[in-house]
Amino acid sequence: MSLESIKSALLASYRNHGGANHLDGVNLPSQESVNLLAAECMHLLFPGYFEERTLTEADLPAHVESLLVRIQRRLAAEVEKCLRFSRHPTPAATAAAPAADPLADPVPLAVGVLMHRFSLTRAQALQRLQRQAREQGLAPAQQAERVLVAVEQLSG
Repeated sequence: MSLESIKSALLASYRNHGGANHLDGVNLPSQESVNLLAAECMHLLFPGYFEERTLTEADLPAHVESLLVRIQRRLAAEVEKCLRFSRHPTPAATAAAPAADPLADPVPLAVGVLMHRFSLTRAQALQRLQRQAREQGLAPAQQAERVLVAVEQLSG
């Protein structure tokens, strides 16, 4: 593959899929946030190696739990930011007019949670949510609320 074809493929990907860039907006986490997440993951993968103080075997469970909680909270905040943006592809255009709360409908948020938690596509996550709702005899919005409440409870 030539450099020109690689460049063309990358530019087409940026155009067609967006989201994974900071062009014309703030739809993604900041560089600082990504760096903090990466650093926390490094601490999780290599406990004791990056710590400023010596980590003992007895400290390890609390250390891992603390890291997992911080990573979960940061990821939840960044995923929420991305989901908010995805509901408004042109936020600058919609900022002038008051819009409905993008978080008022729990289904898109629950779908995002399921996508992240189980590495699903949007369609697979929506199908899972709808199936769970049917199995429980609930409307999809009610099941979505249950998913979001469970996530809140897990994040403590």
